[in-house]
Amino acid sequence: MCYTGSRQPVSATGGRIMEPVRYTSITDLTVESIKELIQSDEYQIGDKLPSEQQLCEMLQVSRTCVREALRILQARRFLDIRSGKGSFILKKNELSPEVQKWVDEPDISFMDYIEVRLAMEPLAVRLAISHATGQETQALERLHERFTAAVKSGDVAGMIEGDSRFHSYIMDCSRNKLLININREMQGIINKYRTKQTRTYKNAIEPHAKIVQAFRDRDVVGGVKTMREHIYEIMRDIEAVCDELGTEGPRPPRTPG
Repeated sequence: MCYTGSRQPVSATGGRIMEPVRYTSITDLTVESIKELIQSDEYQIGDKLPSEQQLCEMLQVSRTCVREALRILQARRFLDIRSGKGSFILKKNELSPEVQKWVDEPDISFMDYIEVRLAMEPLAVRLAISHATGQETQALERLHERFTAAVKSGDVAGMIEGDSRFHSYIMDCSRNKLLININREMQGIINKYRTKQTRTYKNAIEPHAKIVQAFRDRDVVGGVKTMREHIYEIMRDIEAVCDELGTEGPRPPRTPG
């Protein structure tokens, strides 16, 4: 394996021996290069990265090195690697150590995330409808149109990205910085579940349209009601897919307060 870095300790003016520069493997550098690519404006959540061969040519490293780097980024939840299909972006930023420890808790279930979304997203809609400008409402409408086009054309990456942007934009319009930051921290986790519902995204077109209309009408009550129903529908859709595939689905929802 190739490394970069100094091999010899460096003596400071006072004779003190400074700690030598640590070795950095080519794999580590490749991880950082691919992460920079993920975080660039060129790519969004849900986008597919270049193939392994293309990354080899771009970074001038071996295929083994690229493959190892992709696996590391998958373990860090930046990527969803699908056999025969490629590597898709789940998130663009690192979780803070505190949040990473929280989401790594083994007992956290799918339903835990749904319940957090049930608390956050209706609140975001209530605040966003109260604060959103006409331009922001138009921007939300354009996001809905792009999402709808992706669903109708069968563009899976476009569906995931479109759904993520639609919900995140509502969070941004809430003007609540804590809510916005929590949502950003959770995006990588939420997008992992978004990949499970690609076959049922058509069910999101109508509630998204109703939410956009609620923004136009300044209908806070209607918007909150639609968002809550939408999150429950997401839960049912993913549960149905898990049942069909024979994988573990969410536990029954708790009665909302």
